[in-house]
This record gives sequence, structure tokens and C-alpha cells, in this order.
Amino acid sequence: MAGQQQPGSGGRSATTSPAAPPPLLQELWRTGAWRLFPLLLVYMSGITLLIPHVPGIMTDYFAGRRAGRPGDLHCEFLPADAPRIDADACRDAHADVVLWSSWTSFFSNSLVSIVLTPLLGHWSDLHGRKPFILVAQGCACIPLLIVLLHLTSGVSLLWYYVVQIFISAVSSVTVAIAFCADLLCQRNRAATFGLIMACFSIAVFVGPATGAALDPLTACLAALGTVAGCALYTLLILPESLSDDARVAARRRHLESQRERHGHHHGAGGPPTWRVALSSTLGAVRILLRSPLFKRLTLVMMLTGVVLEGLQDLLVQYLQLKLEGFGVRDVSHIFMIFGGCGLLVQTLLLRVLLNWLGEQRVLLVALAASAIQQLILAMAGAKWVAFLGISLGSLGSMSFPTISSIKSNNAQEHEQGSVQGALYGARALASGTGPLVFAFLFAAFTRTESPLPFFPGAPFLFGFALMLLAIGITATIPSTAGGSGGSIERRQQQQQQQQCQAASPVGPAEPLGSEAKPGGDVEGGLGEEELTSERSRLLS
Repeated sequence: MAGQQQPGSGGRSATTSPAAPPPLLQELWRTGAWRLFPLLLVYMSGITLLIPHVPGIMTDYFAGRRAGRPGDLHCEFLPADAPRIDADACRDAHADVVLWSSWTSFFSNSLVSIVLTPLLGHWSDLHGRKPFILVAQGCACIPLLIVLLHLTSGVSLLWYYVVQIFISAVSSVTVAIAFCADLLCQRNRAATFGLIMACFSIAVFVGPATGAALDPLTACLAALGTVAGCALYTLLILPESLSDDARVAARRRHLESQRERHGHHHGAGGPPTWRVALSSTLGAVRILLRSPLFKRLTLVMMLTGVVLEGLQDLLVQYLQLKLEGFGVRDVSHIFMIFGGCGLLVQTLLLRVLLNWLGEQRVLLVALAASAIQQLILAMAGAKWVAFLGISLGSLGSMSFPTISSIKSNNAQEHEQGSVQGALYGARALASGTGPLVFAFLFAAFTRTESPLPFFPGAPFLFGFALMLLAIGITATIPSTAGGSGGSIERRQQQQQQQQCQAASPVGPAEPLGSEAKPGGDVEGGLGEEELTSERSRLLS
């Protein structure tokens, strides 16, 4: 009689050979992991209900501060013959919002998240996943409460930015990924992580569209009620994914690590914690810069991070300033485009393009799409043009997973975690600095007291120049850097094989790469010796 399978075991049978992993849907149902997905969908849809209203609320708040009439100025409905002081206050308020948002992103991504996110992940290993899902839900309520108090009692919205610096480190995404990894076998995890991101894309599509149909106060109350309902669901229905054995093992490792550090510090004169952290950071830098290929990929990744993150913090305020009548419903359309196009690109288009073109060419496509998006947005004079640019720019989201794939395929198995961790750290640094650069450019070309001409599209021209630089760097990376150049290289190899067979007087030539060749590309790309030689050349 066959032994029973355990969650995450991969379904090994009682015989010596491992059985095939269970189907994804079957394992999701058997382990109870399916209960996470309705929670994520409802939770993210709830907290995005207020998103279409936030840019306008923030603009009105800063405009009221500038005009000396807090809570009494509404820029979206400002008449054409409004006093000059009100018109200037609304114009300058857009730059104020972008600057505050950018400084928040800088402190959150470049300082707080780098420290707190790994720490929270470690604590969830010790105490379980459910408590930290509840913590994330509780943190999501804080900015909603601040907006509610502002709408009802005039509380300062500056607290909104202060709170966002700290709560952004409490990510429901990372806890959700760990939740699924606890319950599912290794072969089904990648597909499950894709389902998690699909839930977020659907929520970004549904939540803002629903919120745009509500007034700001109702949307805020609905968001708070949804999060409260999700917290009850988490308490009563969602299972704890971390097993008792895994929790005990994690606590044992934690205690052993503490004893080791304590003994080194007091007995052997070991380095203090800050020096260990510094050594880890320097090690990550060495990984990112250890070869010409890694240096180029790191530079490209940081350039795209600066542009994409700068765009996110600036986009809505820019369009509200430049396009007449750009209101709440238009903001919801932006997020619907983000959600719909992001879902299409990540779940369908990316896989097809990788198989057809290979990693290096897909990266070029992503960078070119981002460059064209920047140019379209800089010159956009109508809403449909802006929406077209945003839709096209969704292809740019392929850049980070493609760079991660190339680096992973050119790293040893035992250092995969270190490589991806270093890459995430560099991306976080770019995510913090990019919005600041865009914000200062936007303020310099839009504020009434600036000596420069009024040109709000200046940051996007700067982003266009950065994308051209990234394209130039990527063009120097060989098409086989990811391990396989896609079907283009495979067709070329087949033609070379046919030519060799036709020209050879002794018989058919040895295939350049096939599925049967150990270590070669499973899709018929480079063989083991060719791949080893190519990687050695890239890393030299």
C-alpha cells in the first residue's frame, strides 16, 4: 500500500523512484492553499478602492496649503476665471505631491524595506505566516484611516506619507509566497506564484474601477470594511501553513545562530552585527560586479528601475496637470490598463517571446517599449495618446524577470539565492532614487517660481535618454547569454547541421545541440561544451 503524500513533499512513493508531482489544482485543494487566493483577490480589490481618489485629494490638500485655505480648494473643478493665486497653487501642488511621494519611496525602498523585509520574513519562519498576514492587513488600514480622518475632521495628510514609509515593508506578497511554498511541492510553486501575481493584476483591474464609481468618503469606508472582513477570514478560515516541525527547526536554528554570534563576540572577538551586515552588503556588490556580463546587466536593471519607478510616482500628477479634465475615472482607467496588460504580459506574452526570441532579445523588446512609452508620454496632448503609451509600456515589465533569468543561468547552483538577493537590493536602490530624480525635474519645469520654461514632460525625455542608454548596453550582450537564444538560434543551428551533412564526405555531422545531449539546452539550443565555452567567455 502506497504511503501518503505530505504537503510540499513532491509526492514521493514508497518505491525508490520519485512519483510525478500532483496536479496543481489537486494539490491546492488537498493542502487548503486555495483559501489564500480569494483572500488576496478581495483584499487587494478592497485596498485599491480609494486609489482613484487619492491623487486628487492630495493635490487639493497641498493647493489649499499654498493658497492659505486648507480644505477649501478643489483643483479638478477650478473655473477658468479663478483667481491667479488659486490657479498657481493648483499648478504647484502637483510638484508638491510628487516630491512628497518620491521622498517616501526613497526612504521606504532604499532604507526601511531593505532592513525590515528580510527581518519580517525571518520572524514569520519563527512564528508562522498567519500573524504576519494579519499584521499586513492591519498596516493597510492605517493610511485609509488617515484619509478618512482628513475627509471628516481635516487631519493633516502629511501623516499619510510618514506612515507609508514604514508599512510598505510589511508586504502581503512575500508572506503569500512563503505561505504557498510551505504547502506545495517544488514543481508546483512557480505556477502558484504566477497565480498570486495574477490575483494582484485582477484586483488592480477591478478595485480602482469600482472605487471610481463611489465618492471618496464611501470608497474609504468600503475599503476599511473590506480589509476588516479579510482579517476575520484570515482568523477563522485561512489555515496556518507553517508546520510545527518547520517552526521548531527554525527556532532551533535561530537559537544556535544567536549562541554562535554571542560566543564569537565575547569569546573569540568576532565582528559585531553591523560589520556582518556591511560584509553582506559588500558581498552583494561583488556579485553584481564580478564579470563584464553581470556589470552590464546590473547597470541595465538599475536604469530601468530608475525610469519605471519614477514613472509610477509621477504619472497621475503629470497627466492631471497637462491634460484638461483628467479626473477620477481617468485614474481608474490607468490602473485598469496596468492590471489588464500586466496580466496578459506576465501570464502569456513573456513565455511565448522567451521561447521565440530568447532572453537577450526579449530584454531589448522590453527596453524599446519603455523608451517609446517615455517619448509618447512626454508629447501626449490627449487622453487616448497617454493611454496608448501606458499600454505599450506594459511590455517593459518583462525586463526584470528577463535580467533575473540571464543572471540565474550564468550563476552556480549554490549561489542562486545570493545572486537574486543582490539583484533585489540593487533594484530597491534604483526604486528609491528614480522617483526623486523625476520629481526634481518635474518641479524644475512646472513650478511658477522656476526660471525654466513650463514643460512638464521633461522627466519623460530624461527617461527616454536613459532607456536608449540601456538599449545600447543590452545590444552588447550576446543573444545566447541566457543559455538559449530561442527558436531563431535553433533554426540557424538546424541549417548549419544540414549544410554540414551535405558537405561531409564521411557521413552526418555531429549535432550542435540536442535534447539527448547531457547539460545542453532542453529546447535544442547550445550543447554542454558549447554552453560551457560561451558562459566562460561571457564571465571572463
